[in-house]
Amino acid sequence: MRLYLIPVGALLFSAAALAQTSTTLPANITADRGAVMQSKSALDGALLQLRTDEQAANAAALPADRTAIRIARIQFAEAFGTLTVEAGAYLQPDRDSLLKALTQLKTDEVAANTAAVAVDKVAVAGAEQQLKQNRLAVFDGLNAGMHEWHRGDRSGHGR
Repeated sequence: MRLYLIPVGALLFSAAALAQTSTTLPANITADRGAVMQSKSALDGALLQLRTDEQAANAAALPADRTAIRIARIQFAEAFGTLTVEAGAYLQPDRDSLLKALTQLKTDEVAANTAAVAVDKVAVAGAEQQLKQNRLAVFDGLNAGMHEWHRGDRSGHGR
């Protein structure tokens, strides 16, 4: 039998304070984010060039523009894939903490230990918040407009 004397209000305050803290990312993830942003800029530039050439009726340049878009899409996907893999390792401890908190919650729910369940729920909320905060720090701002680049060959620009 465990004794829980932690004030729930203090734990809630800690979770709220955690949400407001800044996350410092490892250098490899920061570099990967830079590569994703750079490749996204290259893709945006290739799309803009295609639109410009279409508006100027520069038919001779359109095949090369479409090829440039395909290259930029591949480079973007590779950069984002690298970030995703490295972020997985970075986020693993947060996922482990959440899993541990959820497992403890389930154990206490099965045992009908209502006092422990209340504390466990706060621990789960804190672990979820930490994972969310770190995931946001890794991926925030990188998906803005990601679907827009699909329009390069889906809005009548040909395949």
